[in-house]
Amino acid sequence: MESDLLKQSGKIMTREQVMAALKAVNEVLKSKNRTATVLITGGAAIMFLFPEFPRGVKDLDAGFMSPELLSAVEQVTWEQDLQSGWFNDTSKDYYSPKTGQTVMGPEFSNLKVELPSKDYLLCLKIMSGRPEEKANDVSDVAFMVSHMPEIRSERDWQENYYKWFGKKDWKPYTAEAARQAIEAKQHKKESKMKSKLAGRPTALISIKFTSSDTRVMEALYRKLFSLEDVAPLLEGQTLTATLLKPSDDLADQIILAGEEYGLQPTIHTTKASGLGKKGKAPYKVKEFEGFEILVGRSAIENDTLSFEVANPNDFWLHVDGAPGSHIVIRNPSNLTELPPSVLIEAKRLAIDNSKAKGRNDAMVHWGFAKDLSKPPSSAPGEVYLANWKVAKVKKADLPPPPPAYVQQNVQKPEWVKAPNTPKTIGIVVFEEANVSGDLGFQRKVLTHEAPVRLANDLIDELKEKGLKFNNQQVFKWLMSHIEVREFYTDKTDGTMYCHAEIEKRFFEGLVKTLSAPAK
Repeated sequence: MESDLLKQSGKIMTREQVMAALKAVNEVLKSKNRTATVLITGGAAIMFLFPEFPRGVKDLDAGFMSPELLSAVEQVTWEQDLQSGWFNDTSKDYYSPKTGQTVMGPEFSNLKVELPSKDYLLCLKIMSGRPEEKANDVSDVAFMVSHMPEIRSERDWQENYYKWFGKKDWKPYTAEAARQAIEAKQHKKESKMKSKLAGRPTALISIKFTSSDTRVMEALYRKLFSLEDVAPLLEGQTLTATLLKPSDDLADQIILAGEEYGLQPTIHTTKASGLGKKGKAPYKVKEFEGFEILVGRSAIENDTLSFEVANPNDFWLHVDGAPGSHIVIRNPSNLTELPPSVLIEAKRLAIDNSKAKGRNDAMVHWGFAKDLSKPPSSAPGEVYLANWKVAKVKKADLPPPPPAYVQQNVQKPEWVKAPNTPKTIGIVVFEEANVSGDLGFQRKVLTHEAPVRLANDLIDELKEKGLKFNNQQVFKWLMSHIEVREFYTDKTDGTMYCHAEIEKRFFEGLVKTLSAPAK
């Protein structure tokens, strides 16, 4: 029966056939009173690590195989009339138990089967995968990412990759498969949260998470602590995130952050205070040179402002490529153009009330409220503007930034351009020191924030030049060339500063490379 099972395997082996083959090898070792250990990688390892794995395998890829094991495999190949190479050591150059974590595989009396951990195997596939569809490497990477809850972002697998493989390049097609799988997981989570919150007539006030895992709770606390207008409180096994102002977008961020750590939220709500029926209006009002400018407060209130408050001929603005407030400028005279000074002020408000705050190269879309529409099944705050113009905020349009090392009462990490030298491009990130908190963690955040902000700023500059490139690869390259030059705390006002920069010759070389025609 066992022989028939093996002979039927042909080119593709099912899980049952693989187990039968390994059992046959074990029996040969047992008959010779020998033992052997083997490290199985590739598709067979995925098959053992993931019960949901949908396909069979052509062969078993192994690491180092001892002479005793090779002899047993050869005997089984001959006795069972198996295809040559069904059990091979072609992956021995990729896998080493010294660098990768190992877990136990199927158990036999005389054959010990070990497998790489899921994290290591994923990185191995991303590094050594082949682009051909028949090789299955791209689909294997997508499958593994989608079935590994611990992989929540590209950074999760990249940190392991650098730990095990250093600076060795990964394959772009397998890395892209991982990215798409991560985006699909995130989209699924976001859709789930939107369906939970759909139609909720109340404003979210506090969100609670409970877990006995101290490390998870502390990690989530630090993540929520970095969000503006959120006051997290960790008491024992309960973490409460209180919203200091009503915001559906902010509530979504908190809920999704908890789900990344496998935590389900308990949502406490109060009566809505910003839908325009009772209490304050769903927008802030600013008067400027005789014009009334309305600024949305949250995603839901943006919709109310744009579709219920705004008149058809009112001007409408929103920052390009970042979440932010809808801006409406009253237009009782039915003007076709705004005075430049009013448009500049409105653009500044759009940027200051968005995730693009502080960027002097931010782009703003503007048009008329009559050209707005709400796509079916779209999230709160998402709109379509049929006719619009793009206005870039130039440095001359913005107020002068504070000097690099002088800033009072900074509540959140901010930044200014560092004075460029003939040889460098720089940035300075600064924050008020939290003397009652973990200053070491605060320093770590700033020394990470500075290079990331500079890299993103340079990527935006490349896009402004009209260059086409892979964001992830260019970001990785920039981060490897950006250096933290200076970090210190000003004892006079308690402000912490971090200065990061990149040599101009590196950035100019990157521009030249990306500008070169493809060969």
